[in-house]
Amino acid sequence: MLKFILRFIIVTVIIGISFNLIYYFPKNYVDRIISAEKIIFVTRVSPTTYYNIKDNTQGFEYDLMKEFSQYLDVEMEVVTEENFDLIKDKINFNRSNILVGMTSSDTNKKIFNFSNSYENIDQLLIYNAKLRFKPKKINQIESTVIDILNTKNHIHLLSELKKKYTNIKWSELDDSNTDELVEMISEGLIDFTIINSNEYKIYKRYYPELEVAFNLSKNEPLAWAVSKNIDDSLIIKINEFFKFMNSSERLNELSEKHFGHRNNFSFVGSRNFLKDIIVYLPKYEKLFKEAAEKYNLDWRLLASVSYQESRWRENAVSYTGVKGLMMLTLNTSKHLGVANRLDPKESIFGGAKYIDEIYHRLPKNINESDKVWFTLASYNIGFGHVMDVFNLAKNSTKNPYSWVNAKPFFNQLSKAKFYKLTKYGYARGWEALKYVQNIRQYYDILVFLDTKDNIMDEEINIHKRIPQTL
Repeated sequence: MLKFILRFIIVTVIIGISFNLIYYFPKNYVDRIISAEKIIFVTRVSPTTYYNIKDNTQGFEYDLMKEFSQYLDVEMEVVTEENFDLIKDKINFNRSNILVGMTSSDTNKKIFNFSNSYENIDQLLIYNAKLRFKPKKINQIESTVIDILNTKNHIHLLSELKKKYTNIKWSELDDSNTDELVEMISEGLIDFTIINSNEYKIYKRYYPELEVAFNLSKNEPLAWAVSKNIDDSLIIKINEFFKFMNSSERLNELSEKHFGHRNNFSFVGSRNFLKDIIVYLPKYEKLFKEAAEKYNLDWRLLASVSYQESRWRENAVSYTGVKGLMMLTLNTSKHLGVANRLDPKESIFGGAKYIDEIYHRLPKNINESDKVWFTLASYNIGFGHVMDVFNLAKNSTKNPYSWVNAKPFFNQLSKAKFYKLTKYGYARGWEALKYVQNIRQYYDILVFLDTKDNIMDEEINIHKRIPQTL
């Protein structure tokens, strides 16, 4: 009897444990993610995946990742990696759940399982139109090396071309990103590279010299990738998510947000700026002067920052969510006590206060003129990234707090071998340099015109003081 009771108890306990295991332990891969309350994405750094500006993380793919995380009701972690073999290991050894930003080509399908496509892209061969003539035929580039990222897709494209054009050469750059390749094209360090059509739309705004030589492929499906070693529950869930994003028009909204807006960054040219000085500046000049006086700033510099940010349009709203004449973020406006970012006075005084705060946070051993440019760079990419520039520059033999000496280190913020060593990580440092350069150009024009106005006013006053004779 005791043996029977003992066996009965053991069987009951085993059954109970089994039921509890079934209940508490995930049934499939998606259940495991939900149980862990976190999903991990891995991606390359690019302007279509994510970037940091005004202390906010942005990017089309980044927004998609956020939406999917919310769809699963889990936290999100984004891991960046440039080396394809390391990306593959992160997915196949379950250190990341989803690979973002790949085309589901036949070559890539041999390595990963892919979701349904949510967008089609072209692969473009680009060059610097200021430095070379556009090649009319592919065989005209056979004697030139094409520098590419180490990706299976790009290598496959060129390998297929080589079957017909046997002299085509290329160099695969490990641990590099698209930013670096585009910068090298712009500086004339390399002749050609390959980027996708979405990336080209973004880079073209900042690098007008970039041109397309050829389309190397058309309508390649962009999709998310997962390991071949897991069950199909995650792919099913991703496909379900993209179906929802399409039917709700949310996917179109994100695409329009990141790729459909007009460029408001590049230097507009003196003629348009002079026209806007006449049409728009008089509405806000008094506010610029009052805010500048309160925070001990040059009103012409403050006006130049505002023009770079919003073109002096008080209702301006960026696709990244910043608003108003000074394009303040929501978090920054709360910090500054700005209740209405679209109110011209609140925006201008808030922006002036923020510039003053940044200026006084910077190291005291920076000379005054250079400190202004570092302040503007911080206004664009964030204070933390400028501190990263100083730390990178400290390893050189030159003064790290000189604007001229520090400029090359801004470019390092987007280069994989450098930004991984920084506290705040990747940033489009080259964008901050162009941002400051534009403001300096606007400022020089305003100073010139303001000086002329003062001379004319003085001449008028002198003329009034001189007795007039008939």
